[in-house]
Amino acid sequence: MRTLALLTLPLLAAPALAASQPAPRPVPAPHFDVAQLWVPPPLPAPPPDTDTYAPQPEEAEEAPPTRSAREQVAEAGEAFVFALAAEVFLPPDSEVVPAAGAGAVQARPATFSGRPGPVIARRAVKLVGVRNLRRVVRHVPDDCSGLVRASYESAGIDLVGGGFRPGENAVTAIWRLARRQGALHRHTPHPGDLVFFRETYDRNRDGRRNDGLTHIGVVESVDPDGTVTFIHRASKGVTRSKLNPRQPRTFRTPRGETLNDYLRPASKRLRAYLTGELFVGYAAADRLR
Repeated sequence: MRTLALLTLPLLAAPALAASQPAPRPVPAPHFDVAQLWVPPPLPAPPPDTDTYAPQPEEAEEAPPTRSAREQVAEAGEAFVFALAAEVFLPPDSEVVPAAGAGAVQARPATFSGRPGPVIARRAVKLVGVRNLRRVVRHVPDDCSGLVRASYESAGIDLVGGGFRPGENAVTAIWRLARRQGALHRHTPHPGDLVFFRETYDRNRDGRRNDGLTHIGVVESVDPDGTVTFIHRASKGVTRSKLNPRQPRTFRTPRGETLNDYLRPASKRLRAYLTGELFVGYAAADRLR
């Protein structure tokens, strides 16, 4: 009997030992940062490039409602599908047609030295307040693309010298140039860098957010908190606006500091959107030529 009891002791102790083992920790779900997705959707056949939207009035201080994580992931997935479609269905570069006004830029002088960014930014600053670009630079359109073209010409850079694909707007043509030259980035920008936005207006007039790259500006400066001041052609002329990609859904801080201006006003079907929400990326002035 004593031997039998000894043999059964391990069996009786086994449940207690098993119960003392810590329960396995749950494996955390992988983090998905929507802000890292940096791709433009495809572009339908155009109306004119003119950007018809300016920042919202000063009294609109309430930031838009926060989207759920599921909505953010769904929107990011939609953007990824659009990017794939853009790569597959846009016409090849062999079908590029010359841009109006291209070739009017003189080559950068041989004596030009240093970084072109500050030169570009200073030119953009001088255009702030201009209501009609055609009165200042006759060969560029009076829209957001005309403002950046006029600014870059001061450094001898023709942003649309490579021409356009059929159905393509100037913003996307400049994006392609920047991508081809390895200039695209999402780091802290420098003065003179380009800044791209998407869905700033209903370009194809179907009431949906499927219009691709629609707006562009020139970086003037960056604050220590990451807030970017950029210059662009809005509905009432050339003006300054704010962008903070670190806090894309914040209009103003409790202290009254503007982090993101409104870039697309509310419509019957869509709420207003901030610059940080429509931000796509930058292009380094130093790499463009």
